[in-house]
Amino acid sequence: MRSIFWLIPFLLLSFKAFPNAAAPGFFNAGAGQGLQLFFPEDASLLDSVRMEHEVVTILLYEGFAVVKGQYYMRNLGHQSARLRVGYPVNAFYDSDTPGPYHVRFDSLAALRVRVDGLPVETRWLADESAYSYESAANWHVWEADFKPDTLTLLEVYFMVNTNDALVREGYNLDKVNGFIYLLESGNAWAGDIGSGRVFIKAMQGLTLGDITGIEPDSLFRKHPFRQELVLDFANLEPGPSDNILLRFGTRIDRYRFDRAARNAETFYAQADSIDAGAQVVVDFLPFRTRDLFAVQDESGRFMGLVLMLNIFAPMLMLLGVIGFVVWMAVKSWRRRKAGQGQ
Repeated sequence: MRSIFWLIPFLLLSFKAFPNAAAPGFFNAGAGQGLQLFFPEDASLLDSVRMEHEVVTILLYEGFAVVKGQYYMRNLGHQSARLRVGYPVNAFYDSDTPGPYHVRFDSLAALRVRVDGLPVETRWLADESAYSYESAANWHVWEADFKPDTLTLLEVYFMVNTNDALVREGYNLDKVNGFIYLLESGNAWAGDIGSGRVFIKAMQGLTLGDITGIEPDSLFRKHPFRQELVLDFANLEPGPSDNILLRFGTRIDRYRFDRAARNAETFYAQADSIDAGAQVVVDFLPFRTRDLFAVQDESGRFMGLVLMLNIFAPMLMLLGVIGFVVWMAVKSWRRRKAGQGQ
C-alpha cells in the first residue's frame, strides 16, 4: 500500500523528463532578408551576378525594427542582365540551426527600393519564386538592370513588427521583442559575398543591455560608449548558422505597429544619417549575451504539472482502488485467522 503513495512524489520529480507538446525555440520574430531572385527563368543569370559587398543597418526600437540594406552587385558577364528580385509576404521559414526558430514575413511594412540612388516601384505577384518559402502567397517584386563589369547599388528599406516574439521551452515561455535577418539568402548569387557588415543600433532609450540574446554569439563587437554593435565578414557563403537572431526588450501590451509604420520616412532618414559602412571598429569590444533560447519565466511549469496529473490521475485512482481492495482483503483474512486461533 505504501508503494502507491511513494509513486506520487516520484512522478512529480520526474516532471522535467516528461515529454511535452510545446516545441522549444524562437517564434514569431519579425524578419528581414537580403535580395532574393524571384522568377525561375532568371536563374541562369545567377552565375553572372555577384554580391561584392553588403551593409545591413538595423535600428532597434521598442516594438519594431528599421532595416536598411545596401547591396553592391557586380555583373561578371559580358552582357547586361535584367533580373527580377523579390521579398516574400505572408510566408514562413523554419530552421534548426543554431536552435529551432520560426521566421514570419507577414509584418513587413513600408518597403522602399532604390537602384543606383533612384526609386524603383515594387509590385505584388503570386508565388512563382525559385526560392521556396512555406505558404508564400505573395511577393514584393522589382526589376534591376546590371551592366557588365559594373557595380550596381541596390538599397532596400523596410520596417518589421518585433513585438510578438516568443522564446519557448516546454510549457514555459518569454514574451519578448525578436528580430531575425536571413543573411543566408545571399548565397543564391554567384560565388560568395565578397565582404559585408551588419550594424545594429539601439534607439530611443534602448541600450545594448536590453539585448538579452544574440546569434551568432561572440562574433559581434560593441562600441565603447555608443549603443552600437558591428559584425564584419569576408568571402562568406552564408548558411543558416550565419543568420542574425536578436532578442531584446519586453513585449508591449496592445501595441499598434501600424502607428509606427506611418512615420517610416522619418525612421529611414535616421538610417540614412548613419554611415554604417564607414564605422572604424578598432576600439570596439567583445559583446556577449546569455543563451538566446533560455527561458526566464517558469510559470508554465504549473500548467505542465496539471496536464501531467490529468494524464496520470486515472492510473493513480486505479492503483488506489486496487490497494484498498487488497488492504480490505488482507484485513478480513487476518480477522478470520484470529477467530480461528481462539
